[in-house]
Amino acid sequence: MYDALLEELVDLHRRNGWELLQPPVTEQRVDILRRRALTELEFVLPDPYAAFLRRTDGLDFNGLCVYASDRLPIVGHGDRFIPGFVDANLDWRGNIESLGAQIVFAHDGMTNFVYNHKTGAWEIRWMPSDDLGETVESFDHLLLRALEDHRP
Repeated sequence: MYDALLEELVDLHRRNGWELLQPPVTEQRVDILRRRALTELEFVLPDPYAAFLRRTDGLDFNGLCVYASDRLPIVGHGDRFIPGFVDANLDWRGNIESLGAQIVFAHDGMTNFVYNHKTGAWEIRWMPSDDLGETVESFDHLLLRALEDHRP
């Protein structure tokens, strides 16, 4: 669903001589992430998110950060990092009490792209108020909206 848009962004970056995608995650890292998500967040990692990580282990693009399997240096920027999924969610829970019911997959400083445990919905939520901006039908739709919102 988001593949065409991601390819468009990759092509744009290649034409400018920049690297956009992180190396893909290994199956071993996916297994570790699944165990950590279940143990530390009490959350079953969705297969579509794992599939995204197999393509690019996180994404830092035009103000959008999609979490990686673990904290990783951003390709081409040894001094900047993409947060890891589990650690980022533990940080969110520690800093904003209402986020305990949410699993954050990506953020841009103004919005969080989340799965809401209480409602069972994929949501785009405004920060810092945590007001609901929009509900979408799946992780793939959530990622598509995130990429569309940050298209140059």
